[in-house]
Amino acid sequence: MPSSKQGWEDNLQKAMSPDYVLIGARSFGAVHLSVWIRQELNRLVSDVQIDHVSVGIGNMLNNKGGIGVAFLLGSTSCLFITSHLAAGHHNTVARNDDFHRINTKLFANTPIGTTFDKPVTTLFDRAFWMGDLNYRIEGDKAAIENLIKSNKLDFLRPHDQLTMAKKRGKAFVGFKEGKLTFPPTYKFDAGTSNYDTSVKARIPAWTDRVLWRPSHHIEQLEYNCCKDNTYSDHRPVYAAFTVQYFIGPHTERDERVRVRKPWAPCGCQCNIL
Repeated sequence: MPSSKQGWEDNLQKAMSPDYVLIGARSFGAVHLSVWIRQELNRLVSDVQIDHVSVGIGNMLNNKGGIGVAFLLGSTSCLFITSHLAAGHHNTVARNDDFHRINTKLFANTPIGTTFDKPVTTLFDRAFWMGDLNYRIEGDKAAIENLIKSNKLDFLRPHDQLTMAKKRGKAFVGFKEGKLTFPPTYKFDAGTSNYDTSVKARIPAWTDRVLWRPSHHIEQLEYNCCKDNTYSDHRPVYAAFTVQYFIGPHTERDERVRVRKPWAPCGCQCNIL
């Protein structure tokens, strides 16, 4: 029997066709990350590195943590991180701490981390962060559900814990996120479109997010959720981007592994599921 990681990757391959090849993947507890690229771009990929960081109990257990896949596409450095941060409505500080631990410890024992004493996401030309970040919405459950039913999401966004953490400089500072135009993706009664009716009565939240480090070489095309996928207590979130990359040698570097010379950019589409 294939592992859950292998089964997931096999199903992704079937969905994407042989036009895509896997360049890096890791499974850490319940967290999975796989990065795929079109066949015609694979020849430009080099220096693939993979690492993970635990933020579970005592920073040892693998029930929470982050995974990173880093590589060069041509001469453009790319980083994809997925993470599962601390749960619980009132654990915002713990989530912020988890973010900082992952951002400073990921690849710390590799040439990437030992060369520059900087948060890992600042060392790359293109950096994306996604996953079950577990940030919640502050407010009354009934009032929030009524606003969702009325599609008055503008009233909810300012009370989103991640939005507030960014604004206050507590976590994900410098990251960009598309507008939350879709309803909160957690927590549903599995198999239904009803928000949590259990004894715990969890407040709906945008726990599942996709963010990136701003660059004029990145443009978001889509940010949404799969409302009809009711097999889980979460709704899957996806995003699509156009991303420019550079081909050619470069001799000038600073604390980011970036192209400094005006080589003509090429473009590709990046889909995050």
